[in-house]
Amino acid sequence: MKAAKRALSIIAVCAVLLACICVPASAISRPPYNGYTYNTYGQAVAAPVGYVPDKLYTHQDMGTTAFTSAGDMFIYNDMIFITDTGNNRIVVLDKNYKFVREYTQFVGDDGTVYKFSSPKGIYVRDDEIFVTNARMSTNEKGQEFANGDVLTGSLDGKFMRIFTLPEDATTEITHFEPLNVVVDNAGYVYVRAYGVLDGLIVYDYDGNFVTFYGANPVELTFQLVMEKMWKSIYAREAADQLLKAVPTEMSNIFVDDEGFIYTSTESTSVSESLRIRKLNAAGDNILTSDPNALVSTVFGDRQFSWDRGQGMTTRLVDVHVDESGIIAALDARLGRVFLYDQISSLLTVFGAQGDQFGAVEDAKAIGKMGENYVVLDAIDGSLTTYSPTDYMSKLIVADECYMTGEYIKGEPYWREVLMYDANNSRAYGAIGKSLLEQEKYGEALSYLKIGEDRTSYSKALAEYRTEFIRDNWMWLLPLVVVAVVGFVYLYKLIRKLLGLTNKKQRIKFK
Repeated sequence: MKAAKRALSIIAVCAVLLACICVPASAISRPPYNGYTYNTYGQAVAAPVGYVPDKLYTHQDMGTTAFTSAGDMFIYNDMIFITDTGNNRIVVLDKNYKFVREYTQFVGDDGTVYKFSSPKGIYVRDDEIFVTNARMSTNEKGQEFANGDVLTGSLDGKFMRIFTLPEDATTEITHFEPLNVVVDNAGYVYVRAYGVLDGLIVYDYDGNFVTFYGANPVELTFQLVMEKMWKSIYAREAADQLLKAVPTEMSNIFVDDEGFIYTSTESTSVSESLRIRKLNAAGDNILTSDPNALVSTVFGDRQFSWDRGQGMTTRLVDVHVDESGIIAALDARLGRVFLYDQISSLLTVFGAQGDQFGAVEDAKAIGKMGENYVVLDAIDGSLTTYSPTDYMSKLIVADECYMTGEYIKGEPYWREVLMYDANNSRAYGAIGKSLLEQEKYGEALSYLKIGEDRTSYSKALAEYRTEFIRDNWMWLLPLVVVAVVGFVYLYKLIRKLLGLTNKKQRIKFK
């Protein structure tokens, strides 16, 4: 008997050791960051980690030569396109992050070679590659100026189109350095260029300038108000030296599956609620805010983070939107990724800055491959992938049901979310909405109160009162009658005890 027990113990220990060996290191190692989110009052609170580091791919893992200042990344049909700015090339990887090919130029049908020059932005649509180039030219005075372009080519490297400096006299652009490019569903090409504050430069299919689009609004500060006042007093020469109210330059652009243009802005001079924008055809921001939020929308960190003795603020350098409408904003300051839904509610925060596994030293671009997010490090061109946790998988499904108004369908997922995070106010509010639809008004009230959903709480309370009166009128009505009669009797009794009884008086006529 003892020998049998000893044998079973040895087998159990061996099984545990074998399981530990078989589990990947990334699965059992703790990520180099803690999960957190912001509650309805804008306060940072602890939360489960939404995404954990999965793998790190260096240029050796990819099977290519070293990168020199990676500029951008775009994922298209399970292929990853990376611009290697310092080496004037585009590197293409397959879905396994292995090297497929590289481009250094496009070649026209007539044999003309269009070489890349410090390529930065990359975009692929309908098997057409768009790449921005920062070329330099010299004018008649011997002065250098930026004279870049946007080249397009097919997947087999054949030149297709070129977009150059807009020739329209109203643009007043003398230095043209395109940085990013996207194409909408109508075929219009949008280019973000360095130093152009009028918005994105829009071209038609043939490369003709159309208009400027979606400039950041001017933030009216006290300083600008004072400058405007002084400009009305000073002479023209002196007024020209004062600060000019101009829009803030964007940091990146993205187009989703529906053709909406998203922009990110890293400057602190723009409103925190406009760091991420979703633009309609007129160039107006249509990204809404959570109606239940008690504080204004802030994209990125709400609070200062102190690191290395310096005050660190959010610096959003890229934005990505997946097929579900989830917005990923990349913060290069601390290497973090902020995920939001279409009503600007923060879902999770993950990532870190550094050289340890799971952190990125200089975050440059973000994309998504399947369920995993991919972040590009500008310094060495390495890619770090992040996979969702069980908590995040439940939260994504629950939030999707919430956004489509399927509250009852999403209730079991929100309840599972609460098992991971009992402080998730969004979950309480969503469950409350589900109970409200099921006409369980009493239960809904308690959940909606915790979830800070004032509108739904008022509706549930009104329905609860109506239901209570309807179900209990048979004894409520006699109770009301008895209460009224009792009040009248008690009123008369008190007046009698206090000697306030009205005396009858006769009117005598003389």
